[in-house]
Formats: sequence, structure tokens, C-alpha cells
Amino acid sequence: MKIVVAGNCQIDGIARCLRVLAPQTAVETLPYSMMLRDDFDLGALLSGRDVIIAGDGGTLNRIRGGGAGKARIFGFPSIFFTGYHPDSVYPDHIAGAPSLLSPTGTNHSAIALAGWQAGLTVAETMSLFNARTFAHLGYFDHWNSSRQHLLVQSAALGLDLEEKFAGWGISPPFMLTPNHPKLIVLAEVARQIAHAAGLKTTNVRPEQLLAEEMLKLVVWPVYPEIADSLGFEGNYVFKLQDNGNMDKNPSDFLIDLEEYLLRSFKMYNEAGIQKPRFRRLDDPRYDEVIGASKTKTVVAASASPYSTLPDSSFWRRSVSKRDWPDVDPIIQNFEPRISHRTSISTAGSCFAQHIAARLHAAGYNYYIAENAPEGTTIEEAKRRNYGIYSARYGNIYSTRQLLQLVKMSIGEFVPGDKFWRRTDGRYIDPYRPNILDEGFSSPEELLFDRSEHLAAVRRMLTDSEIFIFTLGLTEIWTSVDDGAVYPLPPGSVGASVAPGSYQFVNLTVDEVRSELLAIIDMLRNINPRIRIILTVSPVPLIATYEKKHVVCATAYSKSILRVAADEAWRLRPDVNYFPSYEIITSNFSRGLCFEDDFRTVSPGGVDRVMKLFFEHYTTSGTQQDFLGHEHTQGRKIICDEENLEPAISEKPRN
Repeated sequence: MKIVVAGNCQIDGIARCLRVLAPQTAVETLPYSMMLRDDFDLGALLSGRDVIIAGDGGTLNRIRGGGAGKARIFGFPSIFFTGYHPDSVYPDHIAGAPSLLSPTGTNHSAIALAGWQAGLTVAETMSLFNARTFAHLGYFDHWNSSRQHLLVQSAALGLDLEEKFAGWGISPPFMLTPNHPKLIVLAEVARQIAHAAGLKTTNVRPEQLLAEEMLKLVVWPVYPEIADSLGFEGNYVFKLQDNGNMDKNPSDFLIDLEEYLLRSFKMYNEAGIQKPRFRRLDDPRYDEVIGASKTKTVVAASASPYSTLPDSSFWRRSVSKRDWPDVDPIIQNFEPRISHRTSISTAGSCFAQHIAARLHAAGYNYYIAENAPEGTTIEEAKRRNYGIYSARYGNIYSTRQLLQLVKMSIGEFVPGDKFWRRTDGRYIDPYRPNILDEGFSSPEELLFDRSEHLAAVRRMLTDSEIFIFTLGLTEIWTSVDDGAVYPLPPGSVGASVAPGSYQFVNLTVDEVRSELLAIIDMLRNINPRIRIILTVSPVPLIATYEKKHVVCATAYSKSILRVAADEAWRLRPDVNYFPSYEIITSNFSRGLCFEDDFRTVSPGGVDRVMKLFFEHYTTSGTQQDFLGHEHTQGRKIICDEENLEPAISEKPRN
């Protein structure tokens, strides 16, 4: 005997049970979705079948309408029971309307949807999951109404499930979601249909032998308050679809209510659907619950000032409950956003070069004020460090170094040291010691190059609309005579100077703050329209001159820079702080943003930083167009600090 079981997702379970109950039969399945295809020939598929078992509704009506031939037709109820899961709803099916998904696929929480639409936070929405809310929404009434509907629906198709229903209720729940029954239900449906069809059956109970295949899919929890009214214990553990991958860790597909809401709100926001189509939400009781919640929140606010804070204010909600690539510490977009026409210049530590390279590769207007002389080849220009920054100043690690550069460019400071001479007879610019590997041939050549450079810096400061400065270090070397600051001590670049002519200084937080504010004020005087973005380099010190471990010296230096940047952000308008330091170094990144030396930022780390920069700071909102771009591959990164390494490594170990 040949049998076809047609209908929704429940047909697979019924067919499997029939094969156990009547092993002499050939049982096939026909999903309703296949019947909707324009090229589907229902009559051809059903011809020669002896029994057709169809779910009520569209499937049964189509088969009864023609194509069944001489086959006997039996209907079964498309089991939909919300007694256990009254909060689970499905979107209305409207042709051409965009679909909306939740972490549990097409299963949504009506309360979550209502809270999100009303603009509640996750915390506020979580507070709605209680017995009082459920009672007001009529959730405790679903058991009786769903039971009555199922029994009437079954009786209309010739099935008597009333006695069995009483037994199912003893060992709850018999539903995994409102439309996913366990095998104990489908086996009874299969038994009664097999008996009605006159099939020769065994006494085997399929539900005791077969696996619950639907457990591989979503499982909606029975909320504790609902379960308590039914006489058992419930929970708020949502099971995501895992496709039966038994190698997965349960934490990969089990989430609690808070995580469910966090993910739901994120997906709803990203979907861009302002008013999803859910008939359930037309019930005015949801608005009443939301209104009562808002009133309660206002009253409670005086007791707990944290109760109305957004999720970003809480570590567990915004960090612990997220995968590290999804942690986004930026809570406000940069406005007005940077467009492809905005003139952008950068300066700072080694890490600042990554920002410059990605902006340039993405087609933004990265301003180069100091270009190579006409006729210079690309290779020669790179060798002479043109285009690495907006001007050829190399690394500017400290606030004092940048303040000095600004003053030199406008003629407010002329340092006493004009040049350094190396042991090989070549000349070095003390303020750009690595700008030319071979050095300069004469003091005159060096001084001319510097004058051209300072003129370019003036143009950059005058013409830039955005200036990004990455703070890198607090440890500096200065001239004893006039306080001029050097990126590196003379000895580390092979220069011969008088002993005692320079000294080591480690800037304090007050010094960094005052210098940073002075820089901002000077830039505003030069160019009132300029907007300043501050960042702190996540790259640890390569070496320290302090009598402390380099790890401790790094913590000191970065802490001071971070505090100073934050105070400048607070005290000066149109100054913004971009948290590249936090994105790379915070413990939620699990060290994945660094190479094996625990110092060099990995390409993936740079990608993560720039993804967030483009999302929150630019009009394009994406870095997709430049990831892996040829302009960012193999790009030379200047790091003056590397000159300190040989001097340290030559010292004997203690």
C-alpha cells in the first residue's frame, strides 16, 4: 500500500510513526510549500497512491479539489497549541512584505516586540515578564482555549484526542513550540488514521523508539509563571536551532531571556521594519502593559538611578552577552559625518598610519599636504616617506612633540638644535630622525627640506576639516638648553652630541592635559572650522627608560593619555574621542587583536577598529569596499620607537 502524507512541518513525524506502525506500507511526504509551485503537477505525484493523509486547511482543500484519483483521503489537524507558549507569535503572512526574524527564527515573543516598538530598553522589557503581565494579557487563559480548539478541530476530522490529551497533560510539555508537537502527539494521530484507513498495524509505540527530530530545531521555554499554573517548573531558557550538531557546546544554542531580548532588539533594529505585522500586537492590552511599565519606571527611578540606563551602561548586557566582534563601545555617531569630500589629516604614533591607509584606500579625501617633487617615482617617494602621513613628520608620539610642531610651523618656536651629525658624516633632522634612511648630505639640504616640510604642515592645519591625532607615549627626550623635544634620543640614531645636552622626561597627566588643550586652542586659532578626533594607540611601549617593567610603564603611559584625551573631549567643543585603544586592548577581545609578539596589532584588529570607525564616523557606514584593498597590503609602517630596541637588548640581563 502506498501512502502520501501532505502538509506542514508535522508530516515528517507522522510519516515516521506510520512506517513503524505499518512497516508493510510505503510512506512518502509532500510538503505544502512544494504544492504551491507553478510547475508542480499534483495529480501526477498522487496517481497510484492508495491513501492520502493531509493536514487540514490549504493542503486538504487542494487535494480534495482534484488530483487524488481513487485514493482515500484522511485529514489530520495541523496542531497549533499555545497553552504552554502563549507569548510566542508568528508574523502575519502578507505577500511582498519583508520578513522579520528573531534569534528563534519566525518565533517571536509578543512582549519583546511590544517593548521594542515602544522604545523600551532590554532591562525595561525584561521587567514585563512576570505573572501580573501574563494575567493582564490573558496568557493563563490560553490552556483552556487552545485545548478546546484542538479537540474540536480533531473531531471535525474524525479523530478523538480528548482522552489522550488528558494523558499528555500529565507529563508536560507535549509541545516544543506552538506548532511543533512531540512524537507522543503525532504518534497518536498516526495510530488513529492508520486504524481508520484499515492498515495492518503493530503494537509498537513509535514515540518510544524514534528520536524527537524537532528537538534539533527551536524549543520555546515554558515560562516559570505559566508552568507553575500548570503544576510543574518552567524556565526562561530558549533553545536555538542547532541542526542536530551534537558536537556543539550547549552554550552555543541555549540562551537566557536577557540574551534573547538583546539579540532580538539588535535584529529588529537592523531589519529596518518600523511596524512589523503581528495581529497579536493590535490587542490594546499590550499598550496598557507598556504604559503601566513606563509609569512604574518613572516612580522607581528615584530609588535606583540605574534602572532606566541603556544596555551600553552595563557590562553583562553589552559585553558578556555578546561575541567579541559584536561588542561596540561607541554609543553616539560622529556628526556631521565624514564624507568622501571631507578633508582629513592625521598625525601620531605608528598605529595612526593604519587609520590613514584605510581612509585613503576607501576613497576618502585623505589630505596630503607634502607631496614628493615632480618626477619622483612611486618607489622613491615611499622610500623618502612621502604620503605616510599628511606631511613628512614621521611619528609624533607625544603631546609635547605635536605642540612643538605646530609652534614651529607658525614661527612661534625655533629650536636651538639645527641638525645632528651621524658617525658616517651624514646629517639627521633631530625632529624627524628617520625621515630619510641615508640622511642628508649637508646642513643646508636638511634645513631646506625642513622649511618645505613646515610650510606643508601650515597648509595642512589651515586646510583640514578633520584632524585625527593618535596619542602614543608619555616618555620623551628633550634638550637641556631650550626644552625642544626629540622623537628619539640622539644615541639611538647614531648621532654625536655633547654629553648632558639632552634629558629623559616622563610626562604627567597634568602636563599632557594642558599641552593637549593648548594644541586644540592653537589649531582653532589657525583654522576655526577644524574638528579634532583623538585616539590612543593600543600598541604597548617597545621599551621604557623608567626603572620599572615595561608592562607597568605601558599601563602608566596609556592611562595618562587616555585620561587626558577624555578631559579634552569634555572641555573642548568639536573634540571627539574614538576608542581604538579599548577595542584592541580590552579583555573581551581575548588577545585576538594582537600578533604573536603581543604588541603588533593584527590585520583583524585593524579591521575591527576601522569597521566601527566607518560605521559611526563616515557617510558610507561600511569598510567593505577597502578590506583587503591593494593600498593596504604590504604598506610600510614607520615606527621610530624600534630604534630603542637594540640599545636595550645589548644590556646584560639581571
